[in-house]
Amino acid sequence: MTDAAARRYRLHPLDDIGVVFGLTGIQVAVTAAALIAGVFIAAYQHATAGVAVFAVGAGVGIARLNGQPALASLPAAVRWLRGRIGGRNRWYAQLPLAGGADGQQPVLPPPLAGQSLLAVSAADFAYGAGIGQLGVVHDAVTDTWAATVRVAGRRFTLLEPADQDQLVQWWGTTLAAFCAERTPVAAIRWSQWTAPAGSRQQQDYLAEHLAAQPVPAAHAAYQQLLASAGPLITSHEVLVTLSVAASRLPASRHRRDRRAAAVETLLGELAHFTRAMETAGLLVSSPLSPGDVARAVRVRLDPACAAVLDQRRRSLGESAGVVLPRNAGPLATADSWTHWQADGAYHRAFFVARWPLLEVRADWLRDLLLHAGATRTVTVSYEPVSRSASQRRVVRDAARLESDAEHRQSRGFRVGARHRRAAAAVDEREQELVAGFGELDYAGLVVVTAADPDELDRASDETVQLAASCGVELRPLDGRHDQAVAVTLPLARGLAARAVTA
Repeated sequence: MTDAAARRYRLHPLDDIGVVFGLTGIQVAVTAAALIAGVFIAAYQHATAGVAVFAVGAGVGIARLNGQPALASLPAAVRWLRGRIGGRNRWYAQLPLAGGADGQQPVLPPPLAGQSLLAVSAADFAYGAGIGQLGVVHDAVTDTWAATVRVAGRRFTLLEPADQDQLVQWWGTTLAAFCAERTPVAAIRWSQWTAPAGSRQQQDYLAEHLAAQPVPAAHAAYQQLLASAGPLITSHEVLVTLSVAASRLPASRHRRDRRAAAVETLLGELAHFTRAMETAGLLVSSPLSPGDVARAVRVRLDPACAAVLDQRRRSLGESAGVVLPRNAGPLATADSWTHWQADGAYHRAFFVARWPLLEVRADWLRDLLLHAGATRTVTVSYEPVSRSASQRRVVRDAARLESDAEHRQSRGFRVGARHRRAAAAVDEREQELVAGFGELDYAGLVVVTAADPDELDRASDETVQLAASCGVELRPLDGRHDQAVAVTLPLARGLAARAVTA
């Protein structure tokens, strides 16, 4: 298949049309409240004061900051200021000097608090044959349960376009299977962690397998190759985390044991998902053990410890485990408006504010995913939407866009291309639903990690430029970097944590 004949994909833009004249519901409410307050003050107090109140209120309601409504950043700003004033922007772990049962759980900072890492014997469950000990994360805030697998496969960018399209189709089919009524699956999240690896592993391999009398010229040439290629050697790891919501658990043989019912459902959904990924030619590991989950969390929070842990793994062996669950979390964190620090690492999170506006090929993200350089994590989270809920949303969105278009035309305003494209996207969604396809809510996050603030700034600028070359617009999640980092970890915390109500 030639490049011209390669299949193209279109990602629907985020719906930012708003309710009236591009304003969101909260913007309309704030502006209307300012108008009412201004009229009341002008009528009963002072006309100038009433006009001033309306002008300030309307300005706050309509104002935009970094391309989005200023009101959208208000909750994050209030949260950050409260933490700053109350001295809660810094956190230190209590050292487990006394051990005991409570010392087996990781001590986690506020953005990760409420999550427990449980060691479960998978052999006790129907889908647990051959798995051994399973690391299950329970989030008490959202009452969700999650497990993670490690995924690897063929070099996607080296495949022919037809093979790439086939893999993308299988992935879409796998995700669509979760778009059922009352599905217990709350989210599916893949996360690629990329970090400079250096030539340490290659040097160790060479030392272990070097012949007793190596050829001097060949040995020198190989050493020169490692020296020149060392800065370009990059480590990639892809983890897929699947979480189920306890409120959606189906009937189970563990009706009186909430934890067992959640684990049984989680293992069943993960087994189906794993089989589907293996059908696509991917290599899928068994669900991560508690030690593997702890290691993944710790390395992503502080990549500097990876070399030490890898050395311990080579010394102790794979089965010994190099990170105890209680050591998964950091010892200290500091929350800043522009970044979040965990131990010796600085993290800056970005939200994918706009996906490519033009049609793209299957490998359109390769420049961002494969670039050697900064340590970063690219995460995409999917949340299945039932078909009945999708249909209701399509009807609501279509009615809202039609009403807004009529309102614009009646006032003499032009209905622009952005509005027409949003309406066309709703029509396409409805056609796909009628054809039997499922719908998923999805969002992308990119977290850049560095050893100091200056390096973080350079790496962030480079990452933003790389994303832009892929047609992706990144916006920093100022004031929420800690919460965003939590989503990229192999834990159970999702994008929007809501307290569970009875």
